[in-house]
Formats: sequence, structure tokens, C-alpha cells
Amino acid sequence: MKIGVIGNASAEAAPPHIPIDFIGQGDTQQVAQQFKSLIGESKVLFPTSDRSIRTVQEQLAEGQALEQTIYTTSLHPVNIPECDAYFFTSPSNVESFVSQQQLPEGAKVIAKGKSTLRALNEHTKNAIVALNYSASGSWSTIFSVLHS
Repeated sequence: MKIGVIGNASAEAAPPHIPIDFIGQGDTQQVAQQFKSLIGESKVLFPTSDRSIRTVQEQLAEGQALEQTIYTTSLHPVNIPECDAYFFTSPSNVESFVSQQQLPEGAKVIAKGKSTLRALNEHTKNAIVALNYSASGSWSTIFSVLHS
């Protein structure tokens, strides 16, 4: 059995005795292609959220991805004071935020990843995507936006 994850945080969350064979970094479309190359024709179990957007699974042949929902993503909207900049990490973050309030005109809006950017584009025209998925890429983008 081999185990693959997307991102260092997921790899670090695994128990120390569980070896991680693949750590996807960056754009999920690129990760999907890298993962597809790695697994060849093997069948793969994907433990997912009930709100998974299935980016990696959709790149695989029919029947190659075995999916099991193991957790749910709940929206917990809260009213956020108006800010100069907003950083969203997932489409569900966007959905939760806009269910409670609107993004102010002129606010700087950053998305962590293309799927989050697509969700934001439904609500604002000025969202940008973070440099990459890493913490340093996210912080670099935030500082760049705040200091522009």
C-alpha cells in the first residue's frame, strides 16, 4: 500500500509510523497529473470530504478512484468586521463568508488556489490567486498585495 497526500500539512498530520509516498505540492491540476503518472493503472482509495471538488479523481480513468466520504465540511458563518484585505483558503470559506456578508468594494481579495478563485469570481472581479499553495507563497502574496 502507498499513501499520497496534498500538501506538507497533510503529510505532517500522518502518524510517524505511516510512510507518505507522495506529497503533492502546488496547483491541484499539476498534482493530479503527477499523481496519475506515479500510480499508473493502480486503483486508489480517496478518503474525502462531503464537499470534495474531486480535482485529482477526475484526472483518473473510470473506476480507478475509489472514494469514501470520511468527514463533513460544515459552514459556520460569522460576521467579519470590514477589512482592507481578505484571504480565502477554500470554496467553502467563500460560501460561508458570502452567506453572511458581502466583500466591500475595493477590498483586496486573495484566493489560495484556483478553485477558491473560481468561487470568489462569482462575488468580486478583483480577486487574485496566491503565488502557490505553500505558506511562504501565501504570505508572499499577502505582503505583496498589502504593500502595493
